[in-house]
Amino acid sequence: MKNIFKFAFTLGLVASLAVGCIKETFPQGGSATNDQFQGNNQAFESLVRGIPGYLMTPTTHAGQHYELGYPAMVTIREMLSNDVAINNIGYEWFGAWHENTYQGENYIYGQYIWNFYSECVMNANKVIAFDSEENNSVIRNMIGSAYAFRALFWLDMGQMYEFKANNYTSKPIVEGLTIPHMHENLTEDEARNNPRLPKAELVELIRADLNKAIEYTHGQERMGIQFPDEAVAYGLLARLEMWNEDYEAAKAAAQKAIELSGCTPLTEAQWTSTSTGFNDVASQNSWMLAMTLTDESPAVKTGILNHASWFCSETYFGYCGAGAYRMADANFYSMISDKDFRKKSWKAPEGSKLDVPMIPKGTYYDPSVMPELAGIKFRPANGNTDDYLVGAVSDFPLMRVEEMYFIIAECDARNGDPSSLYDFMTTYRNPSYNIFYEGEELVSEVLFQKRVEFWMEGIVFFDYKRCPEYVEIYRGYPGTNHYPDCQYNVDGLAPWMNICFVMTVTNQNPALINNPDPSQTVPYWDGN
Repeated sequence: MKNIFKFAFTLGLVASLAVGCIKETFPQGGSATNDQFQGNNQAFESLVRGIPGYLMTPTTHAGQHYELGYPAMVTIREMLSNDVAINNIGYEWFGAWHENTYQGENYIYGQYIWNFYSECVMNANKVIAFDSEENNSVIRNMIGSAYAFRALFWLDMGQMYEFKANNYTSKPIVEGLTIPHMHENLTEDEARNNPRLPKAELVELIRADLNKAIEYTHGQERMGIQFPDEAVAYGLLARLEMWNEDYEAAKAAAQKAIELSGCTPLTEAQWTSTSTGFNDVASQNSWMLAMTLTDESPAVKTGILNHASWFCSETYFGYCGAGAYRMADANFYSMISDKDFRKKSWKAPEGSKLDVPMIPKGTYYDPSVMPELAGIKFRPANGNTDDYLVGAVSDFPLMRVEEMYFIIAECDARNGDPSSLYDFMTTYRNPSYNIFYEGEELVSEVLFQKRVEFWMEGIVFFDYKRCPEYVEIYRGYPGTNHYPDCQYNVDGLAPWMNICFVMTVTNQNPALINNPDPSQTVPYWDGN
C-alpha cells in the first residue's frame, strides 16, 4: 500500500529576466497516510479540490503579471499561434511569446511554463498516491478525477515540449522526445536521472491514466463542473488519439464523450450574450469541464491577475482597460463568412456589413476606445465593465462539446467525407454554409472552422503543431495588424512551438536533453 506520497520536482525562482543560480529543492509531498483518509471523505475531498483550485490561482514565482494560472497557458499558446494579434504597448506582458524572443533555457518565460505545469502534476500526484483497492467508491471517484487531470497536464506538456523537426532549428537527438516521467512515486535520485520520454511511451502512460479515470468515475456522481467525469475522460482520450494520429480511435472516443456528456453546442444567443457570453457555465449546456471563480477568489481580488483582465476587451479594469487588447488577425477575420454569427466575436471594421451594434450603442462596448477586431467573445460577468469584483467573477472553459464535433469532422474529412462538418456548421453556426473542398483542402477547412470556434481558448495550438501542412503561421502581409516585431511567415512548423525547458531543470536532471533555442530564428517579413 502506498502510504507516503513522494514526488520530486524542480521549482526555480528568479527576479530578473536571466536565470541565475537557483537552489535545488525536492519537496516530499503529502505526509498523510491512506489509513488517515479511510472513512474521511471530506478531508480527502479538500485535497482533491486543490487540483482545479490551483488552475485559477495567480502565482508570483517571478513577480510577472502574466502569471494567471491556466488562462496564462491558454494565452501563451495563442500567442505562439497565428490568429491573435496584439498591440505594441508597454502593458503587453505576453509580447515575448508573440515576438519569439527570450524563449531559450536562460529566461523566465520558459521557467513559468515548467513551474506551473510541474505544480499541477504534483497536485494530481498527491491524490493519485492514495490509490488503493481499500478505497471506497467515493474516494475512487475523486482519484479518478485526479487521473484525468494528470492526463490533461501530461498531454498539454507532452505536446508543448515534444521536439518536432522544422526548417529553422535542428537537433535530431531530441526528435520525438517529450517530458520526463513525473509520477507519484518518483524519488529524488530518480528525478536527477530522468530522461525525456519518447512520444509513444508518454501516449501509453496517458492512456493508462484515462482508462483508470473512466473506470473510477463510471456511474459516479460528479463533484462539479470543475472536475473531470467519465465524459471528460473520453474527451481527453479523443485529444490523445488525435495527437497519436489514430483518427479512427479519436472519432470513437469523441462520439462516446458527446453521448455521455449530454452536452449541446452553444446557440447564437448564448455565444453573443452581453451578460453571460463565455463567462457563465450555468447559462448553457456546452461546457464539459470548466474553471470557476467567486468574488473571494485570489485572482478576482487582484483586479488584474485574472483572465477577464486580459480577455474581456470591454472592461475598464485590468489590462484590457489599459489597452492590451486581444485582436483577431486581420486575414483570419476576413476569411470568416458574414453569415456566421461567430464573426460577432470581434469589433467589426468601420463601414463593414457587421459594423452595427448588437444592441443599442454604448450598452455593450465603447467603440471609441477599442481598436478594430478587438475580441468581444469573452464578456465580463453580468456585463459589468467597471467593477472587477463583479466583472472578473468569470468562468472559463477547459473543454466544450463542440471540440468533440470538430474532432469527428476532421477524422471524417481525412477519409474524404465532408458531412460531419457540413451538418455541424449548418445546424449550429451558419445555415447558409456550404463546402466546396475535397482532399487536403477539406481538412484545412475543418481546421479553419475549428480556429474560428476556439479562438483564445488555447486549443488550436496543438493543431498547428500536429499538422502544420494544414495550418500555417502567416502574419506578414499587406494590411496586417500584427506589429512589426511579430510579423513572421513560417515555412512549415514554427520552431517556437518546441518549448524549451528552463536551465534549472537540465541542471538538476542532466539526463534531460533540452530543445534548441528558437528565439528569432525566423526572419521578419520583408514587406513584399
